[in-house]
Amino acid sequence: MKIEWYTNACVRITAESGANILCDPWVNPGAFLGSWFHWPPLRHDFGEQLLSAPCDGIYITHLHPDHYDPKFISKFSKARPDVPIYIAQFAHPWLKRSVNSVVSSGTRVIEIPPLEAINIGDGFSLTVFAADTCNPLTCGVNVPCQTEPTLRGIDSVGVFKADGYTVVNANDAMGVHLVPKIAANIGHADFLMGHYGGASPYPQCFPGVENKQEAARKVVEATCRMLISAAEAIDVQYVMPFAGQYALGGKLTALNDDRATVPLDEAVKFLRTLSNKEIVSIEPFGEINLTHQTKSSDYCEPSGEIKELYYKKIADFTYPYDGTTRGLWESASEDLIRAAAPVLERSDQANIGFKNSFVIGDGKNFVTINLDPGREHSSIASGSNPAFENVTRITMPENLLRKLSGRTVGYKGFTPMHWNQADVGSHFVWERVGEYDLSSHALLNFFGV
Repeated sequence: MKIEWYTNACVRITAESGANILCDPWVNPGAFLGSWFHWPPLRHDFGEQLLSAPCDGIYITHLHPDHYDPKFISKFSKARPDVPIYIAQFAHPWLKRSVNSVVSSGTRVIEIPPLEAINIGDGFSLTVFAADTCNPLTCGVNVPCQTEPTLRGIDSVGVFKADGYTVVNANDAMGVHLVPKIAANIGHADFLMGHYGGASPYPQCFPGVENKQEAARKVVEATCRMLISAAEAIDVQYVMPFAGQYALGGKLTALNDDRATVPLDEAVKFLRTLSNKEIVSIEPFGEINLTHQTKSSDYCEPSGEIKELYYKKIADFTYPYDGTTRGLWESASEDLIRAAAPVLERSDQANIGFKNSFVIGDGKNFVTINLDPGREHSSIASGSNPAFENVTRITMPENLLRKLSGRTVGYKGFTPMHWNQADVGSHFVWERVGEYDLSSHALLNFFGV
């Protein structure tokens, strides 16, 4: 059994029989509303290589665009309609609906129920667990993806078995956080892959954080400790950190040095101080062969010169909301109040800890959402009118605010123009006065929905 790593969370797992599955292929740059780019830079022919290589299935762990690339999945499906797409059986069909909308009519999209092993090929099985936890403190994400437990399953953990080995793909933080909770179901494993850095706007989008390097280091260290806890829970021999490197492009390129991520080789060194597990890394397009006990060269971070040239290149990219938009606000205040209404409506179901206010706008147009645990003083107001001492102010470009506020009435499908996509993509500037309530922040994902 061998594991090949390409970029971010994209790996191919292959049994000795030759049966293999491709996980989380992210090919097209500009994830999260145009701001996320691959690091290290991808080979120019990466997509074509994936299209032509033997493949018995694609496993998509979750709907975040650095794991689920709709353009590539559509292209792959047209070229290889016989290759099935595997996803977890989530509580909400967001991912299923989106995948079904982009694949060709002949491609099977297979939902895997919990605890059910699916045969990928001869002697090669996959079991999937949907992550039912959403704790943003574990990865530094500012806003959790969902508030209700039944809707939190947007991430998944894949357990692959072949040739007497068990390989666990825990990918992002929710998946890594889930592993200890399902350790009894997994049993002893040999190899764990998991996220090791922050994938959020913190601290680079928080002007009030004075020492961003220190704040970033704490996020990385916390995530690495979580990865080691997962490794110990299933008693693996090998741990491979991945899915922790990306670069911000476009006008956000200047924020790169303040992100909560470190080069992969640095993460390996830190992880080795935390555990006696065998911490491994490989160069992009390298492989680790468990059966033959061989591996490619260790990962080596590209030079600073290569990085600077790459940053200059990706700084020229524009975002989907850039440029002019047709017409003006029909009524900025009415549109923003309408967009904020679902946040207030959902607050009745949330466990709000204390009174707090959100001021959301573009520097000129604002809406304020005041949330009160007792509901008596909860309200929405046009303009910047916080009713409480604890205030979170979120600003963004006008075109982005308009697009997040203007979803078609009655639309229920998956769209990249979503609060969480913009948030993870570092498109907001966050300022806080006083404390902030986590449950209240989770509600922001319903802004404009």
